Amino acid sequence: GQLYTSGCITSELTHWQTYGYFEMRARLPAGKGFWPAFWLLPKAQRWPPEIDVFECSGARRMSVRPAYQWRRDDNERDGFGEWTDDLIDTADGFHVYGCEWTREAIAYFVDGTQIARWPNRGVHEDMYLLANLGLGSGDQNWIPDPDSSTPFPGHFEIDYIRAYGRGS
Repeated sequence: GQLYTSGCITSELTHWQTYGYFEMRARLPAGKGFWPAFWLLPKAQRWPPEIDVFECSGARRMSVRPAYQWRRDDNERDGFGEWTDDLIDTADGFHVYGCEWTREAIAYFVDGTQIARWPNRGVHEDMYLLANLGLGSGDQNWIPDPDSSTPFPGHFEIDYIRAYGRGS
């Protein structure tokens, strides 16, 4: 009964880790409504925390949004996130998106260039990886919903996803 179908790949049942470097080489779809993302969620199956290596909007091809969220001591959700504009065109070819997560900080990279770095304020547990192509958000100011201009089918082409751990 839905207008669209989408997909997600995940390591939820096969791989988790605390800290490391996470990387994806991918070409993202252009078009209103496309919402590709590469992110991490806790093995403990509660939210937050969440680490977004990137979220993008097919309607904002020149923008990449890294982010992360955690639960504060007062049980309120908090986080960092910002759009980085005019670095690349996410749909013009394959690009490498990465995130280095340590006890002290979380840093984000696109094609080897650091685009954000924030202190790690509460993400210290095993996380698994997800990559998905969402469609719309119901919020036209965030990720607009698809419309007649959206070029279907949308393709989120992933060359590889890698997770590196640090030696002891």
